[in-house]
Amino acid sequence: MKEYIGYSIAPGLIAGNVTLVEWDIYKVSKGHIKASEVEEHIKSFQNAVTLSISEIDLLLTYLETRAREERNILQSHQEILKDKILIEDVAIIIREEMKPADRAVQEYFNRMIDHLSDLDDVVLSQRKEDFEDIKMRIIRNMHHQDIHIKDFVKENKVVVLPEIIPSLVLSIKDSHPLAVIVEKGSPHSHSAIIAKSIGIPVIFNIENALKEFKENDPVIVYGTEGKVILEPDDKHIKEYEALKKSAKKLFKEKIALLKTPTLTKDKTKIELMVNIEFPEDCEIPEVQYIDGVGLFRTEFLYFMENSFPSAENQSVVYKQVIENLPKGKPVYVRTFDVGGDKLQREFGLHKEVNPNLGCRGIRFLLKYKEIFRQQIRGILMASAYGNLKIMLPMIASIKEIIQSCELIEEEKALLRKKKVAFNDKIEVGIMIEIPSSAILADLFAKHADFFSIGTNDLTQYVLAADRNNEALADEFTYFDPAVIELIRKTIKAGKKHNIDVTLCGEMASDPIAVPLLLGLGLRSFSVNISGIIHVKKILSRFTIAELENFYKKHQSNSQEEMQIAYKRLIKK
Repeated sequence: MKEYIGYSIAPGLIAGNVTLVEWDIYKVSKGHIKASEVEEHIKSFQNAVTLSISEIDLLLTYLETRAREERNILQSHQEILKDKILIEDVAIIIREEMKPADRAVQEYFNRMIDHLSDLDDVVLSQRKEDFEDIKMRIIRNMHHQDIHIKDFVKENKVVVLPEIIPSLVLSIKDSHPLAVIVEKGSPHSHSAIIAKSIGIPVIFNIENALKEFKENDPVIVYGTEGKVILEPDDKHIKEYEALKKSAKKLFKEKIALLKTPTLTKDKTKIELMVNIEFPEDCEIPEVQYIDGVGLFRTEFLYFMENSFPSAENQSVVYKQVIENLPKGKPVYVRTFDVGGDKLQREFGLHKEVNPNLGCRGIRFLLKYKEIFRQQIRGILMASAYGNLKIMLPMIASIKEIIQSCELIEEEKALLRKKKVAFNDKIEVGIMIEIPSSAILADLFAKHADFFSIGTNDLTQYVLAADRNNEALADEFTYFDPAVIELIRKTIKAGKKHNIDVTLCGEMASDPIAVPLLLGLGLRSFSVNISGIIHVKKILSRFTIAELENFYKKHQSNSQEEMQIAYKRLIKK
């Protein structure tokens, strides 16, 4: 038995066997190039940078609801990639030193890293890690390699790594390890920030782990304490079993709460659903015992393979979600919300100065109808097995709903002709996330089977405040009176036309905002997995009349006064 102490990055307690991962992520070219090859190598480098920027755009979509820090890290990587100095200096190394493009990139970033190595500063240490990540990404794209951690690790093992960079942390979830142990790494690093949210124990700075651990060695990982026990003795095994027993008791109490109906204090039934990113998310206990999936993001289907899958392959994924849920639970499938800047290389789109106001969401799908048709067909095919609903993103006009519904009807006709089963009465609804659809919700409701309010985009479009811009963090708030009024208007229109209205943005998971939304008339919430228990408890504390009166009393308040009032309310 031997005890190791490192930095606690993500909590949890697990026992298992280790798998050792020592990789050589990439190799760079040796020697020199000919003068006639210089421009070709510069072009290869520039294309790799462009592709790297597009990859990060797609990752940002994939990380739509993750912590702000994760998105900020990736956006800082984009800024480095877009820096003209990077482009110019690497081109100079290629042109003047006659070095291959991949080697020029390696040398450029190594010089930057060496320059920072002697400086003892947390921020500069993070920047070194960023440079390593960006270097790897550019070289990988020059070599047309697609590297994920799942290529190296084994499922249901405690993974031991020499070190890790942010972009590889993002792939950990797909490989399903029990825990992650890293030999080197700072608790303040960008990798650590991202690793906090992957849902398994993670410990950094377990020195000499790759030398002292052997393949399949048994370990106990105490994620909360940053402790690893190698080849545990009877004493530690008993301690582990006692802790697991205690955790099991708490788990049973949580399940008992989840099994109870979601009711307000005056017994009003509230629909509580969940936002998911992967089919496997439905296997999590919190998801099993609530009312369904209010938002299934499908962008990962493109992200995983860097191409849009066929209708048949998509159908398998949608069917998997249905099968992972109790029978009859609804699944709101949001069609691809991707756009120009993310896919400009593949589709030859012009680079957009502001992609959030460009060819994204439904605009992209109606422009590239075959991609849209494949997804519609996949959803329809899977609808024969359960309660799927089609949710259209970024709807700005009634015309877009009509055009989308026409394509859906055409795909239904094709499936009928081929005698393929599907739900002919599948519901088609829209995301309310663009001000035009909220302002005219009364008209849009005549063309939709349901509304789902996306407060993240709605807030940024109403306030003209980029939700990813740290400098505007204080201005970006869904407590702004204009945002609240559009939410109220949407809920009212839904009730008038007897269609369901759900809210699936970050606001639904905010305990301060939940009482406000109930007071506005919302009766359906779709929250992040981590927020289910907390939101369920908040919902049970108040009567509807109490919250409606509270909103009326404070509806003329400023944004700051409104937030303070609701903070005080939930602290009572």
